Amino acid sequence: MKISCLSLIKSYSNCHQIKTICMKLLNWLLLGMLVCQAAQAATVYVSVSGNDRNAGTSASTPLATVKGAVAKIQQLGGGTVNFLAGTYYIDAAINLSGNTSILFQPYNNANVIISGARLVTGKLSKKGNINIFTPDDPSLLRKGELQLFAGEQRLKQAESPNDDNYFYIKSVTEDANGKKTVSLDTVANNLGSILRSTDGTTVKVYTKWNFTQYPITSASGKSFTSTGMAISKYTPWNSGTRVKIVNTLAALDDDGEFYTDGKTISFIASGTQIYAPTTDVLFNITGSGISFKNLHFKYSGCVLPDKGFDPQQAAAAYQAAIQADNASNLIFDGCSFEHFGYNVMWFRNNVHHVTVSNCLFSDMGMGAVKSGNYTAVGDPSQLTSGIRITNNIIKTGGRLNPAAPGITSFNISDLTISNNDISDMFYSGISIGWTWGFKTTLNKNIIISNNVIHEIGQGVMDDLGGIYTLGLNANSSITHNVVYDILCYRYGGWGIYLDQGSSDFTIQNNIVYNTNSGGFFLSQGRDNKVHNNIFANGRSYQMKIGAFDGKSVNNTITKNIIVGDGSSNWLDGYWSKMAINLDSNVYYSNVQNVQKIFANGDLTFWRKLSNKDKNSVVVANTKVEDEDVKSQSFVNSNLKQQIGFKNIDVQNAGVTADNSYKNTANIKRTSEVYWKSLNKFKFDPNQNGN
Repeated sequence: MKISCLSLIKSYSNCHQIKTICMKLLNWLLLGMLVCQAAQAATVYVSVSGNDRNAGTSASTPLATVKGAVAKIQQLGGGTVNFLAGTYYIDAAINLSGNTSILFQPYNNANVIISGARLVTGKLSKKGNINIFTPDDPSLLRKGELQLFAGEQRLKQAESPNDDNYFYIKSVTEDANGKKTVSLDTVANNLGSILRSTDGTTVKVYTKWNFTQYPITSASGKSFTSTGMAISKYTPWNSGTRVKIVNTLAALDDDGEFYTDGKTISFIASGTQIYAPTTDVLFNITGSGISFKNLHFKYSGCVLPDKGFDPQQAAAAYQAAIQADNASNLIFDGCSFEHFGYNVMWFRNNVHHVTVSNCLFSDMGMGAVKSGNYTAVGDPSQLTSGIRITNNIIKTGGRLNPAAPGITSFNISDLTISNNDISDMFYSGISIGWTWGFKTTLNKNIIISNNVIHEIGQGVMDDLGGIYTLGLNANSSITHNVVYDILCYRYGGWGIYLDQGSSDFTIQNNIVYNTNSGGFFLSQGRDNKVHNNIFANGRSYQMKIGAFDGKSVNNTITKNIIVGDGSSNWLDGYWSKMAINLDSNVYYSNVQNVQKIFANGDLTFWRKLSNKDKNSVVVANTKVEDEDVKSQSFVNSNLKQQIGFKNIDVQNAGVTADNSYKNTANIKRTSEVYWKSLNKFKFDPNQNGN
């Protein structure tokens, strides 16, 4: 009898280890097939000392460029492109099309860099701590480019004020044409003296989950005007809204900033070698059988559109350096992607069977990997499917648009996100789905498992989650993830956040702690099963139920360990009114008096009020530290047996030794360091997260 990996997965859908092993086997089988096919086909060699007029079919007659190598290997009907050691430059997007299998890899394990930026040569002078660089070729300074690099250091356009400080809107008016007149209440100087000229100057605006960057057209006193699409009623510009003034020489006063007038570059950095991006996009893929292995990709650009950045949840529409449409059988294995402008990858329309594994994503203007499209897909055969994002390190993103998650998927089926370490993002770590409410979708078979997600939000954006979901996602699961240190600006920093219409998820065996809202939030959804999780040390509450709409039915929350510090309710929202099975949970508190923890009452009061938690238990006067949460050492074995809780195995969470970049993953900050800045932000636990 023949038993395939896929049939094993189907037969044992609740066995994570079998899923993981089989998917790894499938991944390596596919990679092996591509390697074997390439070995039987042509081989092309590329060297920094080569020439694109060479034959390119031996190491002694190599080609010189990525573009030349692509043209040659396509001409030969596919095969392997071997890069000798060195840096290879891409100055414009390269198209990879057709159904010929191509494997791009280093030759003999050489160190190979694919760069979307050029070293700018010229003359350097100094004025105080400011470096003034006059390039030999000013055309390398692209108008509207949001970033330059001093070696490995990202340089952002000079902005005021710096770091975690902001100006705040006092009032705003908007006419029918989208012209906005904004008055600020915290500007010490006349805006005219800060701007001097409004040519190229922009304003960054931070509103809940959205980020906007629009041109400033005029300024005087403490007011400025700007143009752009009409302000959204969902994320309005109000009194107290945060803004920064960007790209003005007067704001150049901090390390890592630059300003250019198109002729010279003024910057503050320890390094003095300037790299300027030459292209926003490296590859457009519309073919099958493309594989990249063990290559280092560095630098891509981000030219601000003339109209600026419109407010978009998850920075949904913005492009990527590597984009695929109508493509299949793609592999990215063991590669690094550093210093990117927009998103790194987007498997957009009608893309199937993709694996991104064992890679490092670092220093990104937006996010790492996007899958599917945000536009509706009516034909199931055109729906992007079979995407595997596994065993990657994703860190330090959202540097140009903080609304971008680390990993984003829209309309998609058969998506696996597993064993990734995701950190240092300003919005959500993972965002799934793109349908609000209970509209029919084609989304199904989403697996989010064994990820470690931390340092998310960092007091910049609102209404976010370590893991965030939207809409119907049939037969989907969130399991064995470790989520911690989730910090919003004003409201809505949750560990696992099921937003509008999120349905048909199994949420099991996750450990969530240190969030400044709660560990779990069900805004709206049905047919969700939340079992055998730990939600601990939320600063406002531990779990929340949102909309009481009569549609959010058949949700079950049982056998969970819920840990609070006694200063707030364990539960927040419409629990007593919602038709939800809430039972057999253990509620821990570090204080003795637990008389007002359930809707301002004790457990007996709560049971009578809600007809819930009939078999749940309260344990008072038990302080649970962060290290105790992950080890689960505080959970009494008798209580485990009483409610049916099983120890959560997270030893396999995060990246494994297969990822050669494992040691570069961000180390968790201590709780004290992480939370000490909480008072800097205007966090309001009473804000409505809907």
